[in-house]
Amino acid sequence: MGKSIFILCLISFSFFYLVSCDGSNGNDEKEIKVFDVTIRVLDVEPIDCSPSNCPESANLKLSLLINENDISGFAELIEFGNIGNATEIFGLLNVSNFSFEQYTVNVNTDPFCSPENPDLCFFGSFILNFDLFQGSFKNDDQEISNLQIEGIASGNITYGETDAIVCHAEFTAEFSGKEKMPIGCVSTAELTLDESRECPAEAISDLCDDNSQICPVPVPSPAPFPTPPPGDFIIDNHCEASGCFTVVDCNFAPDITNLQIDINGIITGNILTSEGIGLPISCF
Repeated sequence: MGKSIFILCLISFSFFYLVSCDGSNGNDEKEIKVFDVTIRVLDVEPIDCSPSNCPESANLKLSLLINENDISGFAELIEFGNIGNATEIFGLLNVSNFSFEQYTVNVNTDPFCSPENPDLCFFGSFILNFDLFQGSFKNDDQEISNLQIEGIASGNITYGETDAIVCHAEFTAEFSGKEKMPIGCVSTAELTLDESRECPAEAISDLCDDNSQICPVPVPSPAPFPTPPPGDFIIDNHCEASGCFTVVDCNFAPDITNLQIDINGIITGNILTSEGIGLPISCF
């Protein structure tokens, strides 16, 4: 899997703690905002004569908790059809202007192996280390649910495969984005938010990109349903929501019902067999 269950649960628990314990302003109102952000690279400067065939843009998901003048939350980098592990971020807000402390985000491709030598496998990686990330929130139409974000960033970038790094450079960039309204891809850090827990099937079906995964489910032996390919099958955004608590047409999996996501991001439900039996599952 692209993400370990332990890391997912640790991230999810941390995010819930953040939201439930520190998520209020002076009026005891939670200010949780999720932004889909595009970074446009303006200039690169190779590090130690390294290659500088760098990406021209990158996509970030920022899940931010605003508590008076403090900002906290998570950043996730999207690339290769994957979304990286959530990185905890912190910052300060002055009226509408903000700045984040230094942080690093990364994402890997799924491993790919040589057809001639299946034991020889590689993966690609994309790493952004932000030394500077500052900007402002804008609200041109004065609607609190339509916030926009823009600013400048700089740091260093690494991009390539395990045996062929094509970019290692210092960079400067600008970024912009808007609050997810009301749709947009759901990341693993968002699964513990109230709206995801209220309708888990919709959240799962809206997971970011083709390869977002939330958990492997061990295959029973003998399987009471058509056996999937070797290994574990995966709950991901190939599933289609049928109401709020059932997903159907999953990739290499039967239908799953009675879905629940608890406050720590643990997912439970029942696999529906051809006999109508609901085998319990749980993702830790």
